[in-house]
Amino acid sequence: MGNASNKKHGVSYLAVDQLDQANSDYKYVDSSEMTNTSTNNVYPKLEKKEPLTVLQIIAQTHFGINADELKEKYDTDGLIEYYIKRDYSKALEIFTEKKNYLMLGNMYCFGRGVVRDYTKAIYFYQKAIDTGCSCAVINMGNMYYNGREVDQNYTIAIKYYQKAVLMGNSVALVEMGDMHYYGKGVEQDEYKALEYYKKAMIMGNSNALVEMGNMHYHGKGVKKNEYKAVEYFQQALAMGNIDAIKYLENMSHQCISICVMNKQHRLEKTINQINKSLNDLNQKIDDIVDYCSDNATVIIN
Repeated sequence: MGNASNKKHGVSYLAVDQLDQANSDYKYVDSSEMTNTSTNNVYPKLEKKEPLTVLQIIAQTHFGINADELKEKYDTDGLIEYYIKRDYSKALEIFTEKKNYLMLGNMYCFGRGVVRDYTKAIYFYQKAIDTGCSCAVINMGNMYYNGREVDQNYTIAIKYYQKAVLMGNSVALVEMGDMHYYGKGVEQDEYKALEYYKKAMIMGNSNALVEMGNMHYHGKGVKKNEYKAVEYFQQALAMGNIDAIKYLENMSHQCISICVMNKQHRLEKTINQINKSLNDLNQKIDDIVDYCSDNATVIIN
């Protein structure tokens, strides 16, 4: 789950930028960089990702489209400069030349290589929307969700998310699931949230898999099932989702705590049973001694 300003994964991160948080923690899920974490000892290592594979992950989880669409609609070299190499000056040059308004909006929204400017971010998002970019539609909704340069308005945010859903964007489905899960701009409804997550999951969105795992783990909208939760988290983990690692790690810690508590409980129960047996034995010995004393034949020589 995200920080206090986020809904679970959601709405406060701009669709394609969540991977930056993953990078700050685990260097783009490069298993060679995870050797100092406890996760490496508990879960299978993720294979090192080549740039194109990383872009495939970005495409589905953060753009809400498949890799072919990503390569068709966006300049992948620019994305590599932005996400992998972190050469923001070069990325800005490429995005400006290619008129990649979505990524220009992201750069101004997050202050990457430029001074953060929400007004310019909104300007570029709107230009991207005019070209039919569903991610820009989501990001504009995020601006209203967070109240960035506009009044915070969940109802307007939802309208943007719904529009992106109609454009076939899986990230928008996750956002709508989050809105229903938390009751932001709509009546809280875990069952509707589950349906949105399911649809996004079918489209291959790893965040949706994490949300499905979360709901099964906590029994929200479905019967509590920790085994299914683990399956969903593992599927998301295989797609390089950092939140899945955190959930699995947290579950492992909880399981260890439960095992320790259970062992302590069983030990205490066993000790109590032994003490009770000893007390019963002592009582029987006392009864035998009393009986013998009462019925003993005294022989006087």
